[in-house]
Amino acid sequence: MKEQITIEDNKVHGLVSKINEKEELSEFELQIRELDIDECLVNKGVFTVFAPINEAFEDKNLDILDNESDNYNKAEAKTALKYHLVKNKWTTEKLTSEIINSGGSLELTTQNGSSIQAELDKSAIILNDNTGHSARIITSDISPSNGSIFIIDNVLLAD
Repeated sequence: MKEQITIEDNKVHGLVSKINEKEELSEFELQIRELDIDECLVNKGVFTVFAPINEAFEDKNLDILDNESDNYNKAEAKTALKYHLVKNKWTTEKLTSEIINSGGSLELTTQNGSSIQAELDKSAIILNDNTGHSARIITSDISPSNGSIFIIDNVLLAD
C-alpha cells in the first residue's frame, strides 16, 4: 500500500508532472516519455534533473536524439538523456557550496555512468559535459516530491 501511495504521489507531484507543467520543457518531456525514462523518474528514487529547454533540441548536431535521423538509435538516445539525471536531490545552495568546497569544480555522476563538471561563473552555475559542450542553469530549485529540477540552456552529451 505504501509503495502505491508513493507512486501516486510522484505522478501528481513528482519530477515528471513538474516537467509537464513547464511549456519550455515540452521537447524534453516528449523525449523522456518516448524513451521510457519517465518511468524511472516516477518509481526509482530521488533524482536531480538538468532539463534542457526546447530550443536546445534544435541544434543540428543532436541527430542522436532525432528519431527521424539516419543516426538515431533508441538505446543511444536513452543513454544521452540519462546524462541529464543525477541521483539524489541537489539545490542551488548545495551545488554552490560543494563547488566552492571542491576547489571550483564539482564532478557529478550521471545515471548513464558518465560525469558532469559543475562550475561557478560569477553567480551562475555552468555544467560541462565530457565532449566540450556546456550548459548554463537558467532556472533552479524546482522541487517536486522526488527530487529537483534545474532548467538548462543546452543539451549535454556524453562521449
